[in-house]
Amino acid sequence: MARKLFLHVGFAKCGSTSLQEALREAPNLLYPKAGINGAEHLSLPLFTRGVDDWTRQFFDEDWAAAQHDKMLEEIAASDADVAISSERLAAMKPEEIETLGTIFAGLEIHIVIVRRAVDRYLNSTWRHAVFHHDYGETYETFLERMARFSFGDSVEKFGKYFPVHVFDMDSAEYPLNLAVLMGTEINLPTSNVGVPFDFARLLQETHALMGSQSFKKIYVMKLKKAMLEVRTKQATASIEPISAPLF
Repeated sequence: MARKLFLHVGFAKCGSTSLQEALREAPNLLYPKAGINGAEHLSLPLFTRGVDDWTRQFFDEDWAAAQHDKMLEEIAASDADVAISSERLAAMKPEEIETLGTIFAGLEIHIVIVRRAVDRYLNSTWRHAVFHHDYGETYETFLERMARFSFGDSVEKFGKYFPVHVFDMDSAEYPLNLAVLMGTEINLPTSNVGVPFDFARLLQETHALMGSQSFKKIYVMKLKKAMLEVRTKQATASIEPISAPLF
């Protein structure tokens, strides 16, 4: 009987980090150490889909190819079923999906997709994009842009090649059903709730007022994280008293 490969392809902002942490600790399941950035298997989408300009600031084609080879060596050296996870895989084109069968020849591939209510998904995605990627458009404009989004599109796309298993991250049965599929224990940690909406709105409006070049020069990640800590009451800002005779 062929070993199974459970390929979690997304979606981002659907508890992916929590799932990746759980898979890394799951018994009797290989979660390869190679090709990882944080807890995500980044080398696989970069190897199969190419390196985009934004990612090339941190990882290049040589890193992706070397880590991809190491991942395959890990898999070949193990007898366990395998789990690989990257949210970037959700955007794979049909011809890229087809290559997975060749890359992982000898493994029985199962696609895992985790979804949530679309309105909550879009809300979380916009907040993440504003904070982490300096997305400058309003939430309302973003919703118009994403009006035709459907999780079902990816289910249909991957389903033409491999069995697809869809889970709802907000369902109480999600961890148990996932554990049954993978034949192991899955202990999901609490998902990060993300950046508060009003704080994301503040950043987006400031971005729109300043323009991208000025905003990105001043609102570097270190500053945004410090502001977020104050907003979420993890820190207190030092406020100097006013000395001008205004009162």
